[in-house]
Amino acid sequence: MKVTETTAEAKNGSTTVVQRTALSPVAPGRIPDSVAVRERPAPESAHPGRSPRGIHVRGLASLGRTLSETAAHLRRGHTAGVTGRDTHTDGSRGASDQPPGGIPPEGPVLPRGPEPERWENPRGVKLMAPVARLEDIEIDEISIPEEARAVRAMQTVVREAQAAGIEIIDTVGMRPEKRVPLAQTAENFDIMPHPALSITRELELAEKLSRRGELNVPSMQYLPDMSRDDMREMLEEEGAFMLLRIDLDRGEGKYLIDRPDQVETLARLLDDEDTRPLLERLVVRQFIPSPTDHYTSLKVYTNPRAEAIAATLLYSHHTKEESRHPVIAMPDPRRSYDPARILLEDPASDGYLRAKDGISLSKGGFGQIALMGQFVGRLQPGEAEILEAHGISAKYPAVPAEILEQVGRLQPLARLAGLVSSSDFVINAYTMDPFYLETNTAPGPSPVAVCLLGDPAHPDRFEAMYRNAVRSLL
Repeated sequence: MKVTETTAEAKNGSTTVVQRTALSPVAPGRIPDSVAVRERPAPESAHPGRSPRGIHVRGLASLGRTLSETAAHLRRGHTAGVTGRDTHTDGSRGASDQPPGGIPPEGPVLPRGPEPERWENPRGVKLMAPVARLEDIEIDEISIPEEARAVRAMQTVVREAQAAGIEIIDTVGMRPEKRVPLAQTAENFDIMPHPALSITRELELAEKLSRRGELNVPSMQYLPDMSRDDMREMLEEEGAFMLLRIDLDRGEGKYLIDRPDQVETLARLLDDEDTRPLLERLVVRQFIPSPTDHYTSLKVYTNPRAEAIAATLLYSHHTKEESRHPVIAMPDPRRSYDPARILLEDPASDGYLRAKDGISLSKGGFGQIALMGQFVGRLQPGEAEILEAHGISAKYPAVPAEILEQVGRLQPLARLAGLVSSSDFVINAYTMDPFYLETNTAPGPSPVAVCLLGDPAHPDRFEAMYRNAVRSLL
């Protein structure tokens, strides 16, 4: 890894070393030389009058169910096998919002068209995909524009890889057990998420790493296992908690519970035999307060080796005080009718929670700050302060070292997640420790486009995401 510039900044009597580097994908578990270890000031309390010690992590062993048991319950009757996110019948993945890193400062490594002579493959990488099925998909028959773009981009990148001499193993008709055993170290990688990947496997790995002290994970508990007193105690001790549906993505089905009347509503719904079944896919997760008065998170995109290829810091446009309420004006016509969401989100419902959308990927709008790629350092007003509050240099933004370490430990998930996956983290405003939230196997391209193309809506964003992931493996 070539260091191109090194500077030292003196602050409050201490020296912070910042290195700028021509980044290659970051190896699993390895902190690149470009990541500076910074001294972080103690943040101001996000809840005036409350001690930072009031926020604590409950041990996973104390939960009524383990994460894996919760996931197993959620899987009953649920057919979406790819980490609970949407996987379409044609094999294509849904769109989401996140990136991976590793782009030289002189520009993105992505060609705009096929350039086979530049696709060298010294490692002998082979890609696995349902090629025949992928090629047979009629783009014009896909009604959702983002999904059509994703499929077209995947078709394009597969053709480019084949033209460059990269072997594509057609998995149509191949039994899952014949596809890349987990212990195998051969350079064969699934383009689509592996059939073995599930919510259960994701949460089991997170639980295992948490027990070993290698991953900070917010405590979680299955909602129907909690009593009214349990929820009251959690609200009193921590000020808030998150209620969420693990089987939904794109910020859907996530509710910030921060008022006693919401606890009473949930307890009433659980006591009612008609509404209790609608709450069986909900879990309660510890709320991690983020720095600044905006909701924030960090997204890191990786290839199947868990090498970071792009990353952004996301922040809600509105402040925490201005947080809007999630309301269903009209059910999403692309999805089946969801009575559980109607129950909790519709103002006309007896179960309406009036819950704030306490997440960075907010329907009210969100911003993204590139932490990798050629567009690092192009900041909008107010973004420098957001970076500094997270312990990230506004002059030389980069992914915090602790997050890169934890991303590397998620390699078993990345191996199964397909060509591109993204992992979400939130930084605790009190301790400045990063907490792992989830891995998305169907990440959307906009954060990658922010890093590689400087525009989240760039027309080549899907091609850029897939092509950069392939190039990073070669």
